[in-house]
Amino acid sequence: MLILVALIFALYYGCGLRQSEGYNLQIQDVDFDKKTVFVRQGKNYKDRIVPMSAGVYDTLRDYVYNYRHRLKLNHNRLFTCAKNTIKGKLKYLQNACNDENIRNKRLSLHILRHSIATHLLQNGMNIENISLFLGHCSLDTTQIYTHLI
Repeated sequence: MLILVALIFALYYGCGLRQSEGYNLQIQDVDFDKKTVFVRQGKNYKDRIVPMSAGVYDTLRDYVYNYRHRLKLNHNRLFTCAKNTIKGKLKYLQNACNDENIRNKRLSLHILRHSIATHLLQNGMNIENISLFLGHCSLDTTQIYTHLI
């Protein structure tokens, strides 16, 4: 179960995915050679390619090759669990954390998306590239995500 929890955090935070985008990922959407994830039909039916950091790459590779491939599944979705289970696993991770401040924060998959946008901006990525990363049509939306006024 820990590997699934790590994957949820890595993908949703590290790739800035919307809930449905992550859940709908297929095995063939992951390109380990290029270290990218292909998001099909995101919001407004837009496709995009999202880069994986080294941490996301390692977590995803471990999940796919050491966990998922051993299961006899009748689908090609990356996740082996139901959509609502993903949210529950994130809460499990939060409650298992030793840091009381983290345990008391409001945490959701969508908040992880906001967090990566803010962290990318703080680390010097320009707003246009953050907008592409998140799949936004408008820079105004991205500014909301990065908590700019």
